[in-house]
Amino acid sequence: MKNENYRKMLDERIKTLYSGVLAPENVQTMVEKYAAVTTPYLFSAPDINYSPVTQAQHDEILSLTGKEIADNYSAYQAGLD
Repeated sequence: MKNENYRKMLDERIKTLYSGVLAPENVQTMVEKYAAVTTPYLFSAPDINYSPVTQAQHDEILSLTGKEIADNYSAYQAGLD
């Protein structure tokens, strides 16, 4: 981003989101709550016929979601330099 003022505004907003609703721990908690509702449907008929992942892959994806948020934030910070 070429305009330093806009870059600073964006960075402040991202930091606010990352320290609040998009904190890795919060995202992981939300994912686990959502999965508790959706997983039984995903892995039962007829939806299981259309699932692009196995249940083991699904569980792995769910377990890594919070880490993915942290990794993306780190990459964002590295990109500012």
